[in-house]
Amino acid sequence: MTFIAGTGIAAVALLGSFGDALELVKSTSEAIRRRSGHEEPPPATPVVAADSERPAARQPVLPPVEFIGRYEDLAMLMGALRNPLIPLITLKGVGGIGKTALAQEAMRVAAAEGLFSSIFWHSTPAEKFVGEGVLRTEVADYSFDALVNDLLHHSQVPSSTDAPTAVKAEIVRAWLADHRVLIVLDNLETVPDRDALVAGLFEILGQSKALMTSRYAVIHQRVFTMNLEGLSPQDGVAFLVRTGQLQNNRNLMKADADTLARIRDAAGGAPLAMLLISGQMDYEPIEQVLRVVEEAGFNDLSYEFYSFMFRRTWKELDGPARKVLVAMRLFEGNPTAGAVKYTADMADQEFYRAAAMLVRRSMLSLVGGQDERYTLHPLTRYFISTDVASRWE
Repeated sequence: MTFIAGTGIAAVALLGSFGDALELVKSTSEAIRRRSGHEEPPPATPVVAADSERPAARQPVLPPVEFIGRYEDLAMLMGALRNPLIPLITLKGVGGIGKTALAQEAMRVAAAEGLFSSIFWHSTPAEKFVGEGVLRTEVADYSFDALVNDLLHHSQVPSSTDAPTAVKAEIVRAWLADHRVLIVLDNLETVPDRDALVAGLFEILGQSKALMTSRYAVIHQRVFTMNLEGLSPQDGVAFLVRTGQLQNNRNLMKADADTLARIRDAAGGAPLAMLLISGQMDYEPIEQVLRVVEEAGFNDLSYEFYSFMFRRTWKELDGPARKVLVAMRLFEGNPTAGAVKYTADMADQEFYRAAAMLVRRSMLSLVGGQDERYTLHPLTRYFISTDVASRWE
């Protein structure tokens, strides 16, 4: 086994078993840990497909976001995606830990390298905030039949969604036999019988791969699971430094390394938790926010913690800012500023002032591109999609 210089991904002439494949991917992380410090992977170099007639990959349009930290995790994930003996991959971790962000970054790298002819992405609903607590919705209306229908639509193969599931599955199986597709299933924990769905998908997967994010483990003998924890102290501090710069959060930018480490520890290294805490530091002294969070006594990244943080931020927002958040819940993707402003029925000055406040509070993210667009973290979306805010008035 040798390592390709600069990538940290092992290249092997022949692998004899799935167990060998798992050891190969694990060795990637070990190799990176032996490096000095946390070295960011070099930009991906596009790979020319062997078949020059292969069409360009179709992939979901995701907002351009800055990926900070988790370089070892990204290297391990890319190793699994490149490995022909690993068909199923699960990113497992609590809400807000960064599973979706890591999957999105891997998708971008895979697209740049031409690893797949197309990429399919499906996200199912997760937790909803109800009253003072959290309702875990384990009954998302998504099944193997629904997945097959979505894949048929993605494949553009003529077919009827009214046909029996077995017939449609055979059509998808034949298509996947000739196409290398990355199938990403986000928030898989909400699917009622996720293990049966994964088992059915495996049977028709062919040369494609499935990448899943979930709070819970996926049970299958061919699944490779990565357990995600909070960002390391070093990456957590780097994340907060960059957050302060992007949000022009002067209190955060003035904080010393020890204070940033306290914020990281209070958030358990979870990116969303760090964003929510730092967002409150835009209008309150850092020590005051840290004291409130630390005295709240949350020992882990429970959803009670996120409920506490959302409630604290919501109470501080003014009417226009709340109006923008409520309008955002009507959009599935990343709407333009004009679309949100029209939906909220707000004048330019009022809208942009409210949106700027939400960005500084980490309740809304502004993404670049040709059009100015906004996006919500899934947990924020679920929060504003229920009646919890009105109960906190």
